[in-house]
Amino acid sequence: MPFGKRISAPDVQPATPQQTAPQQTAPQPGQKIFPDALWQGQTGEILRAIGMKPDDESNFVPTKESVDARIARDKAAHEARWAELNRDVAARTGGGSLRPFFLVPEPCWNGELGDFLIVTLKLSPYQDWNVAFLPADACTASMMDLPVHPDRDDPDVVKFAMGFVTAARDQYKACYAEVDRTQEFGRFNDQIEDIADKVRGLAVKILAQYGETWQAPPAPH
Repeated sequence: MPFGKRISAPDVQPATPQQTAPQQTAPQPGQKIFPDALWQGQTGEILRAIGMKPDDESNFVPTKESVDARIARDKAAHEARWAELNRDVAARTGGGSLRPFFLVPEPCWNGELGDFLIVTLKLSPYQDWNVAFLPADACTASMMDLPVHPDRDDPDVVKFAMGFVTAARDQYKACYAEVDRTQEFGRFNDQIEDIADKVRGLAVKILAQYGETWQAPPAPH
């Protein structure tokens, strides 16, 4: 699956809510989001209170290289898990195998929506919450009493998922505009995590929707 056809990180990283003079430009990829000077006094106390530190990865604007490295780590962990599951399934079924089925579909992980999920929310398609492992063939499916891998995404699910992620991105933009006005950074972090949780919840909804289809009896001929 061709994940990761993203706009480069420098083009999509939103400007940091300004805490200094209005003419200051937004930090560039690789630079600190909150510069060292802001970690002094009351502002620094607020940032530390919400769990941030000056040299944490979260305080640096992502670069293409840092994003690609994170995705590569997630992919490697995913492939290791897949291999382990297949060793177990092969032993139990006499040679059967599983294939990963990615719940939030591929179009959501490419382009502008992909930048939002991967760069802004720091999610990736290879994380466990987004993957269901399904039998690769009908024989294995019968032995495991699971649906066989469908080989494709349902177009209605793709449409639903893209609409959901688009709405999540719009919610993020609204939250960002609010924190730019109020400077309530702690609440903004909570809002971002809430949006990420909603996207992870989307995978659960999609799995349930597919499950109803997979469990339905075949239509009469």
